[in-house]
Amino acid sequence: MQDITKLPDAELGKEAVWSILKRVRKICAKFNIAISEADFDAVVIATLHRHGEHLSCHNITQDAPDLVKLTCWTCGELLDRAKAENDEEKGREKGRLVIKATLLTLCEFFRVDTRTKEVPPETQLLIEQLLFQEYFGTPKHGIGMNGLFLAFHCALQTAKSEDFKLPIRPSK
Repeated sequence: MQDITKLPDAELGKEAVWSILKRVRKICAKFNIAISEADFDAVVIATLHRHGEHLSCHNITQDAPDLVKLTCWTCGELLDRAKAENDEEKGREKGRLVIKATLLTLCEFFRVDTRTKEVPPETQLLIEQLLFQEYFGTPKHGIGMNGLFLAFHCALQTAKSEDFKLPIRPSK
């Protein structure tokens, strides 16, 4: 497995995860979702671990952190925790709010990266519904973290260039 902490920009990677999680945490707070310090630390560690596994599994060599990917992985970790809540209804509600917070973050990245383009509200709603189904409903009608990442990644690349290509290269 590629250890993300060994990337040339490893500190940037750690800082990126902390920055993303702080942003998602701040948005969650607006929705009255508290993330404890212990969960905050655990989510960062789990996000970095998941990211390293992803790079290894797909033989991806990455020179710098991908903020969209790390945001998606952070969302996945938060949704895993929401799903594990003892009170199922409370977990589902927390999950909905985590999804909203994540989409606000990803849509902000999209708007900044494309300088003018917005993710249409109907598309945001569809992604929200697909994520919710994956974690709290009928998974065969959902979309997980890989799908969420790929949706935003492809949209960003397409919006920024007519010569679409994935900005990764296979490992040797």
